[in-house]
Amino acid sequence: MDFFDIIGSFGRWQLGILLALMYTNIVGIWHNFVIIFMAPNTDFRCIQPLSGQHYSNSSAVVFDNRCEVPQEANSSILVPCTEWEYDTSSTSDTIVSEWDLVCSREWLVSLAKSIYMVGFLLSVFIFGQISDLIGRFPTIIICYCITCVSMFLALLSNSYSMFIILRFLQAFGRTGLMNVGYVLVMEIVGPKHQTEIGIVLELGWSIGTVTLVGVVWFLQSWFWLQLVISLAFIPFAFALGILSESPRWLQTRGKTGKLKKLLTKAAAVNGRDVQEDFKNLDLQKE
Repeated sequence: MDFFDIIGSFGRWQLGILLALMYTNIVGIWHNFVIIFMAPNTDFRCIQPLSGQHYSNSSAVVFDNRCEVPQEANSSILVPCTEWEYDTSSTSDTIVSEWDLVCSREWLVSLAKSIYMVGFLLSVFIFGQISDLIGRFPTIIICYCITCVSMFLALLSNSYSMFIILRFLQAFGRTGLMNVGYVLVMEIVGPKHQTEIGIVLELGWSIGTVTLVGVVWFLQSWFWLQLVISLAFIPFAFALGILSESPRWLQTRGKTGKLKKLLTKAAAVNGRDVQEDFKNLDLQKE
């Protein structure tokens, strides 16, 4: 007899965990795409260092490169711009305007995206191993703490370097939460329901993508965007009481006492009687 014969293949216990982790996918996908709105293509004007004149593409003076200005009035000698003004007609402030990521520093926008994906990649390898060693539930808590702390610290970023380091940590923690959460859901659901439950869990990505558009519509500042996606992660803390360790992991580790306690709780939530079933259940390591 398998423990799914006791707790059921899918019930209220599994549903609660599914919805909690689905929520992290909804708000988690915001992190993946929010950089597009934090660092959009922004029109800017170059300020001539000496005269304070402004030049743009619409200026009567035509430049081959708008990142350069005449050294002096009526001069053909061009010098790099050192100060810019940004078009705020569609956005208020972005990381581009915050740290002048234009001209020779434009590549730093792409670097920020790449650093984020490095955190994403490393998380897949590292937290997969950690969850096998200490369990799914403790790993989820660790990932959640890393994500939340780095998100709120990002609001205090006073330099580009600080911002991308914290973005790296956000990707590192959030990806671990997503992947280990997926494994946990697959291990608490019976085989006959795993396909459809897996689809429902990943539906959170689609919901998150759609809702992000609405969030960005109202919030046009990178700071307020960061604040909202940070606050959106807080409700998951209240759902940690719903989550539990994977019974499959407990079984493979030979933690019989904890497994019996967990199965009793899960069966009770699902409205099933476990007293007789425990007699026929093999709780030995697989």
